Amino acid sequence: MDNGIPVSTYWAFGIGAVASIITILISVLTTSEYPPTPKELEEIKKSKAEGNVILRTLKDISEAFKVMPLPMKQLIPVMFFPWYAMFCYWQYLTSALSLSLYDTLDQSTIYFNQAQLLTGNLNGTYNIICFVIAFALIPIARKLGAQRLHFISLAIGGTALLCMPLLDDTTVLFTLPIGSGIVVSQIYLFSFGLGITWASMMAMPYQMLASSIPPGKTGVYMGIFNMFIVIPMIIQIFTVQYFVFDFLDQNPINIIRLAGSFLIIGGIFSLFVSQPKEKTQV
Repeated sequence: MDNGIPVSTYWAFGIGAVASIITILISVLTTSEYPPTPKELEEIKKSKAEGNVILRTLKDISEAFKVMPLPMKQLIPVMFFPWYAMFCYWQYLTSALSLSLYDTLDQSTIYFNQAQLLTGNLNGTYNIICFVIAFALIPIARKLGAQRLHFISLAIGGTALLCMPLLDDTTVLFTLPIGSGIVVSQIYLFSFGLGITWASMMAMPYQMLASSIPPGKTGVYMGIFNMFIVIPMIIQIFTVQYFVFDFLDQNPINIIRLAGSFLIIGGIFSLFVSQPKEKTQV
């Protein structure tokens, strides 16, 4: 295109938008809503009678923080380090690839443009791996436990990111027999590992949390738990921009190494999350 944005980028955003709209519509039109019970209706009326709904909601959240279950507290670092790492990865991968593979950070060069295109392919790859591996996580989690599986998955992705600067895009691993052939180079190895990590991040923390949430408090605690995703990214924006990037010699490859290290650290913390013991079957 005349503005320098590849046509494939327009197609990617267009397909993503259509897919998002379709999935939302399917959910809205096919998901049944259960009416509140008489007891719940009474509580809703009582809440309205007591005054400001926003203030009451904030009060409920504050009280939930005070009596937060121990496993949920233990999951804070499990969520913090990986989500901080992923935001580092998303922000600095293109620059890291350009420097690692083509020895340049000049955004006006064709090499930086190649790094941008490669970033899209690598991100697409780890999402495909995530989709495929997600089905295998369920039986594996039953055997190993969510904590150990999450540790292994994050360790794989973290090691993959640490190895990223050592990989190249000239060594061919294999060629997919699609069209004229899709060449998969060595650099895609780290993306395979990251796909396993991403699949685990989307499922295992919630699995570890589910059994510890008190009955009737699912909504408020799930809302708080989702804050464990947003807060690390907010912290990352300010710390990396104003401190960490300079501390790491303004080298994007070092940011990717930091991301890999943080994934492994998050995995280690997952080993210490308390889980209820399974009842012995008589």
